[in-house]
Amino acid sequence: MVRVRAHFIFGFLAAIALFCSALAAQAHRLNESYVYFQVSDEALNGRIEVNVTDLAQAFDFASESSSKEEIESNSEEIFTYFSERLSISSNGETYPIAFEEFGFLDTDIATFALINFS
Repeated sequence: MVRVRAHFIFGFLAAIALFCSALAAQAHRLNESYVYFQVSDEALNGRIEVNVTDLAQAFDFASESSSKEEIESNSEEIFTYFSERLSISSNGETYPIAFEEFGFLDTDIATFALINFS
């Protein structure tokens, strides 16, 4: 009886660990970009997270594994690209978006460019 119970508990814990690791692996997926918003009484800020490889393909950079330096050196072109494709509006009023800076997030699956805006 004790042996059966121990096997059940071990199996249950293993299933939970497997489930949790699968959730962590899905935090970022390839070929997907993310837009995050920070909303307060005074401002609306945010960040776009896009895979560096996807940026390289969109802008015909030298290689699909473009360096962070290549991404940063083309920041104005990238800012223009997202300005033409992202808008924020409420009650019929469109708000201006100002892109500010780049950062990078290295993950197990890819490197993502972090494009901040306000």
